[in-house]
This record gives sequence, structure tokens and C-alpha cells, in this order.
Amino acid sequence: LALSAVGYFAMNGVVQANQRKILVERGEAVKALLQSTFNDELATIKTLGVVSEADAADIQGNFAAGAKAVLSADADTIAIARANKSGGYTAVAATGKDLRVGQSITGSTFRLVRAIGISVTGAALVWHEGGVTHLGMGTRTGGGIVFAETTLDPTVALKAAPPFDTLRGSLYASPTVDSANL
Repeated sequence: LALSAVGYFAMNGVVQANQRKILVERGEAVKALLQSTFNDELATIKTLGVVSEADAADIQGNFAAGAKAVLSADADTIAIARANKSGGYTAVAATGKDLRVGQSITGSTFRLVRAIGISVTGAALVWHEGGVTHLGMGTRTGGGIVFAETTLDPTVALKAAPPFDTLRGSLYASPTVDSANL
């Protein structure tokens, strides 16, 4: 009986060490996947913006046609903004919810566009507004700023495929665990 107990505790320690090692490896894989997804999304919307701006006479038509694929996948709104004379930004092409061509960009969307405008490689922000969590990302184009916004529902659990199906975790919009930034 004593030998069985020693064997159990020895094996239990080995199993726990292996589980921690796998968790670290999977965590690194998830990190790489998120970075790759973010970079792919930025490249996609930047290409959409640049192609749309190439034909200034029909920027909205070109943008709307290309944005359908992005909107059907993830974003609630995707738009191109340009700086205006009053120091703000105006939508020159837009599709999706809540933003129309010619509309001044205000509120949290303005903060997103301003952050993208001063970034060299693009930017992403997560913010809470009206009880809803939003994710916005974008990058500069030759003539403006192209960005996408979507709402997030942290109560929706995503079903992952192996080997990530046993990994459980949460993604926070903060450097530390903060339930207000889930």
C-alpha cells in the first residue's frame, strides 16, 4: 500500500509537470495565432483601402463591393476616414452599421481613428461603451485611414478544434487579469 501511494504521488507530479509544459506550449501557439490573425486582418483592410482609393471617382462603390467579404466575416463597420479641416475625421467610404459617407467621426470611433493615424504599423483598441465591448483595428493607407469595428460578446464560448479544444482561458484588454476588460 505504501509503495502504491509513493507511485501515485510520483506519477501525479510528472503528469502535472507535463500538463504545465503543454499549457505553456499551447499558450505560445495561441499567441502566435492571434498575432497572425491580427496581421492578416490589417493587411486585408489595408489592401481594401488602397484599392478603393485608387479610383477616387467611385471610392464608395469599390469599397462597398470589397468590404462585403470583411463584413460577413467579422466586422460590424468598416470605413475609410480622412482628416478634415477642423482637426477631426470624415468617412469617405463606409459600409456596415452606424457610419455613413460624409459623416464626421466622433466618440470612441474618433479615438480609434486618431490612434491609427499616429501609428506606423496600425493599431487596435478595445473599449466599453453603453454596456457593450468593441474591438477596432486599422491602418493608414496612402490617402486616409482604413478601419474595422466589431462588437464582442464575452459570454459566447468559442468551440476550438484540437489541439486547442482542451485549452481554457480568457482574453483581457489589459496587461493583467481584469474582469472589467474581459
